[in-house]
Amino acid sequence: MERLLLLKVLLTGASGILGRCTFSGLIEAGLSVCGTDIRPMDDPPGRFVVAELLDRQAVEPLVSGCDAVVHLGNHSRFRGDLPPAKTYLENVTMNTHVFQAAEDAAVGCVVFASSIQVISGDRLAHDPDKPSCLSYLPLDSQSPPCPGNTYALSKLAAEEALRYQAFLHPDRSYTALRYPWLIGRHADGPVQRRGPITPGRDSHADEAFAYLTLPDAADLVLAVLTHRLPGYHQYMPFAGNILGLTPAEMVKRYYPDVPLRPADKALDTLADTSLIQQELGWSPRERDLFGPDQA
Repeated sequence: MERLLLLKVLLTGASGILGRCTFSGLIEAGLSVCGTDIRPMDDPPGRFVVAELLDRQAVEPLVSGCDAVVHLGNHSRFRGDLPPAKTYLENVTMNTHVFQAAEDAAVGCVVFASSIQVISGDRLAHDPDKPSCLSYLPLDSQSPPCPGNTYALSKLAAEEALRYQAFLHPDRSYTALRYPWLIGRHADGPVQRRGPITPGRDSHADEAFAYLTLPDAADLVLAVLTHRLPGYHQYMPFAGNILGLTPAEMVKRYYPDVPLRPADKALDTLADTSLIQQELGWSPRERDLFGPDQA
């Protein structure tokens, strides 16, 4: 890490899968962290407050006095019990409350957990003949948006809100992380997953079946907080594909009509993470979990 971390950080969504891992990682790095979530947390590693992000008045005192806000607290794509409009409206409301409170408190760094679904459309794994919405391969941090559901649309709206905040305050740091499918490990080593490793009918084909481990996802947050680059930035981390196929096999099966960039070179990965490496010095540590396609 290039800069000494003397930060007071608010972490939303601290009781979630990524939130718990990030909470511990930031505490271990020496940061002063206040975690918050609507759900209580057993044995939090630092200060923890139960709060409802839909309540603006509950958010403002949590943000006050913070140097950075790491905002992970949204409804996720895995909550099928919520109507699509409710998912969008409540995510946008939560994001608006957190971002506006950060602006009002002159917070210098905001990190937001976006999603690869911002670019992945609605083409599912069981429908490979449907045209891809991808503009090119390999995917990268600047891949154009193509949201295919209201969850993804809410993430895109948040990215644009952060871009606007950076326009207003170019000296502050605003970062959106377009996370893919996040997986972790049990204490004894086996892979822990949010769902079956074989893509089901609802898997989004245009996510490139990408994955990232939870520790690597938490380390990326720490890298953003360490560097605190001014302006707006967005990154799409990638450690490989869960199918264990080579890029050539993936293109033949799922992306035969997607342009390759550059067209005169063989595709050696489905996602280019070089921008993250160049700007943050970050690269995934766990890349060999499922197969040969590595970033």
